[in-house]
Amino acid sequence: MSAKHPTSLEVLKGARDLLADPERWCKGAFALDAHGNLLADGFEPGACKWCLAGAIEKISGRSSMEYEPALGRLNRIVQGSANTPITLVSWHDEEERTHAEVLALLDAAIRLEAA
Repeated sequence: MSAKHPTSLEVLKGARDLLADPERWCKGAFALDAHGNLLADGFEPGACKWCLAGAIEKISGRSSMEYEPALGRLNRIVQGSANTPITLVSWHDEEERTHAEVLALLDAAIRLEAA
């Protein structure tokens, strides 16, 4: 990744790498610490589990230049596949959502971003 401003593609790939291990994925919070405590954001010290948006936040360093474009790409894919309008966070936190589906969404976003 670029040291200063990661591209949207770098952010998406970094989030994919971060969440590849299901032990580092969570729902219902941007991030959790080792004790399961909710953390305010994805790059808070002590975070060891992230939701998809929290992982994007951690990798982007909350860069206003890249955080929104990466989330925008993911939101467009989710909204395009749903029969009703839905936000990425709502989609991600649905009870039936699986880790594999989250990774598949990231893979689709990476393919589109790389094209």
